[in-house]
Amino acid sequence: GVVSFDLATGKRLHIDLSISSLVGYHDPNGHYVAIAPNITHMVEHQMALQEMANVDALTGLLNRRSGQVALEIELQQAEGSGAPMSVAMGDIDHFKEINDRLGHAVGDDVLRSVAASLRGGMRGTDFAIRWGGEEFLVLFPKTPLEDAVPLTEGIRNLVATTPQVASDPVTISFGVGQWRPGESTAAFVERIDAAMYAAKSGGRNRV
Repeated sequence: GVVSFDLATGKRLHIDLSISSLVGYHDPNGHYVAIAPNITHMVEHQMALQEMANVDALTGLLNRRSGQVALEIELQQAEGSGAPMSVAMGDIDHFKEINDRLGHAVGDDVLRSVAASLRGGMRGTDFAIRWGGEEFLVLFPKTPLEDAVPLTEGIRNLVATTPQVASDPVTISFGVGQWRPGESTAAFVERIDAAMYAAKSGGRNRV
């Protein structure tokens, strides 16, 4: 298969190109036949299915499964290069009350809004993951803790100052940690989780 561009529309096309020689055709230069069916629709359908497998349908962020893979890869790269690696875990404050009081449709709007704030506050090299329910992970590759904390603070502030469609202002509590060489992924996530709960118990809407 090959990829080409339709010069008229600029659209990317996927072509399943096959070339065969014409057997028995007596010509010193040779003759060939090329068959090039357009399989763009099939390829785009497969890509869409792959995207659905990697992305949380509600928020558009990486889902837990693909996020876990991304985290493992980044930690392996940090281990190999010696570069720092920091991660923030955030949990929307009083989210159950929002769902119970205003309904799940409003809760979904809040999740989408928070996800948009995460994307808006991240750098191009960072990753945002819907870790589960109202819980999110932000990966900061090649970033020490002293830089990850103000980045997370910026995201926290963006969430708190973003107007909501059908609810009161929404806030989020974060824990942030830098990976320690040799530390297991589970132990690292557990440390960040503990820091997040410290932010919750310390009054919420904080890092």
